[in-house]
Amino acid sequence: MRRWGIPVLLSLALHAAAVFLLLGDRCTAAPPPVLLKARLVSLPIAPVGVPEQGMQPKSPPSLREKPPSAQPSKPARHPEKQSGQATAASSVGSGQASRDPAGTKVPEESPGAPVPQPVVSPETVREAREPDVLSRTKPLYPLASRKKGESGTVVLLVRLDESGKPIDISIHSSSGYPALDRSALTAVRSWKFRPDAPGLLLVPVVFRLE
Repeated sequence: MRRWGIPVLLSLALHAAAVFLLLGDRCTAAPPPVLLKARLVSLPIAPVGVPEQGMQPKSPPSLREKPPSAQPSKPARHPEKQSGQATAASSVGSGQASRDPAGTKVPEESPGAPVPQPVVSPETVREAREPDVLSRTKPLYPLASRKKGESGTVVLLVRLDESGKPIDISIHSSSGYPALDRSALTAVRSWKFRPDAPGLLLVPVVFRLE
């Protein structure tokens, strides 16, 4: 009996080990893979809109500007300048008043205006003589005056330049007939006097019917 007991125990032990191994393989074997079916679903895109007022991001707090440091104001000197200008203006005004007390302006002479000649009394002007005249043109006797029998003497006041040319002629005394006076003026304008003759002469022109 003892001789068969050991082999039996060994056989039982081997069987037990084989069973244990079989059970362990079944327990540790990986489960079969599970097939999963997936389907892509497109999600709706949210519309981009103006964020709600409640969701607006808060702006960062602005930095407070430091108030400018108060600088001591410089004293204004304008009143002094104004007073100085007023003083200068008053002094200029007083100077002008002293130079021109009446406040009248002196008329300026235009460069092209003729220089007025001194007024000479006709009593101090002598009558032209024969030697004073270098060349003369005989005045025409108007035909109408001849028919009407007009005659008389015209005395002209003649002003001469340095060369003896008449520059101004006026009627000192009329003949009484305008036609004779005009004829005398026209004739004497073409006369030539001596350069050393007086600058102002009385020239008589006689109209006489023959």
